[in-house]
Amino acid sequence: MTILVTGATGLVGTRLLSRLAEAGMDCRALVRSGRNLPAGVTAVEGDLFDPASLVRAVRDVSAIIHFAAVFRSPDTDLIWKSNLEGTRNLIAATKAHASGARFIMSSTSNVYNTDNAHPGREGDARGSDQCQIVSGSKDEHDPSSRHCHGHDPRPDRGNGRACCQYH
Repeated sequence: MTILVTGATGLVGTRLLSRLAEAGMDCRALVRSGRNLPAGVTAVEGDLFDPASLVRAVRDVSAIIHFAAVFRSPDTDLIWKSNLEGTRNLIAATKAHASGARFIMSSTSNVYNTDNAHPGREGDARGSDQCQIVSGSKDEHDPSSRHCHGHDPRPDRGNGRACCQYH
């Protein structure tokens, strides 16, 4: 069994990859150039935005554990491109070149309302009730000052309409 891990140099990916390698699993990691990996892990240099590199990464794997994400950035375009388009590219490569592989995606609880009394659950409400003003802005009519869980606050993105009060 060969397992591909994306986000392998991140907080969770590093720890999981080390444990998988120590347990004797055949591990592969999609990484950018110059990244260090645990002993016994095969590095596949590539990028979620480079479909050709994803073909090399997914070929002959049994499972893909997708941790790669961008969420600590003021650049919302990069966040959406990485997390949506990058994941779509990986899924497309998996369907085309590793169709029998199990695809496991993990995310951060930061995509859920941080005011919840509990960690996010599948049944939690989504939409306008989960939008909150961020970045110290007090302008509730400025979509760039909003963090909207589960959709993009800009009218030209996401579900085709603006979130919160911006319908």
